[in-house]
Amino acid sequence: MPRTNHSVIRLRRDILTRGSIGFMLLNKDEINSGTFNRTLGLDGYFPLTRHFSLSGYTAGTLSDTETFSASILSTKKNLAANIALNYNSDLWSAGLDYTDIGVRFNPELGFVRRVDYRYTSGSLSYSPRPANQRIVRQLSCQISGGYRTDHGNRMLDTELDASFSLHFQDSARLSFTAGHEQEYIGHDWVVRSGHLIPKGTYRGFGASASFQTDQSRNISGSLNLGWSHYYGGGNFQFGASSGLTPLPRTRMETSYRYNHVDLPTGEFYTHAIGFRGFYFFSTELYIKAYLQLNDDKLLYAGRENIVSNIFLRWIFRPGSDLYLVYNDSRLAGPGEDEITNRTFLMKAAFFWRR
Repeated sequence: MPRTNHSVIRLRRDILTRGSIGFMLLNKDEINSGTFNRTLGLDGYFPLTRHFSLSGYTAGTLSDTETFSASILSTKKNLAANIALNYNSDLWSAGLDYTDIGVRFNPELGFVRRVDYRYTSGSLSYSPRPANQRIVRQLSCQISGGYRTDHGNRMLDTELDASFSLHFQDSARLSFTAGHEQEYIGHDWVVRSGHLIPKGTYRGFGASASFQTDQSRNISGSLNLGWSHYYGGGNFQFGASSGLTPLPRTRMETSYRYNHVDLPTGEFYTHAIGFRGFYFFSTELYIKAYLQLNDDKLLYAGRENIVSNIFLRWIFRPGSDLYLVYNDSRLAGPGEDEITNRTFLMKAAFFWRR
């Protein structure tokens, strides 16, 4: 793997009463090879009234294999854009969102689920507070949906979801969700060794339930269960997490995720266990460490994927932060361990006031 330098510049300015505009430049350069990838983005947030807001962004990418010219801008294939209109109040909330990602939009320092698509989505929720609030603080009912096509107007996926949640006075929350999905797979896909998903359109339903206690307590936890269709089969999911504050200035968290996938070609399962620890030196300085073990042996050729992360944040003055991050990812199991990724990142944020 070639040695690579990564750099990010982010500027943001507050405007109007609660609005802001921003600029971001991301640069990736491989040392001694001349290979690069750059992303330039502009974004804005504009509160129109007390409850209505308008937001959006536009971004473009350029790499060493392309020459910047007016044709790149005119074809829009290297561009991405988003616009969103939202309404938020204590009782009602609603949103409309539109995203367009060009076929050659390639932010190598960021992540996009896919390219070459247009996505339109909307949501509406109603959240009344009961007259008798001894147990339940607020109810919430929401419906949301989305429709995605490529730039040839071929349907890629759609979803329609309905959810209901109870927010209790002790900050616990109970939620239920049900939905219908449809997705087009444009080519045969080997999801795991020995498990082929044929090209075609897949439709199905899914449902889930979750319960979460007050996360600010010394002891907290959450549970979730779900089942959904999975490309002609089914996927059962179970998750659990816990939080513990054994000593002042410390916090320990664990998580567990289980997936059991049943396909016409057979079945497979995955386990993922995570451990996270915090130590707060002060209100301005803390360190966080994370370790995850994933035993998806069909995905990792009989090995286990181990991911570790160390994160330090220092607020050296109000509104200004320094972040130091170390990431390590490796495959362990038969044979020698293989390091798949190792990065060290530094981020600084400065707040200027006139």
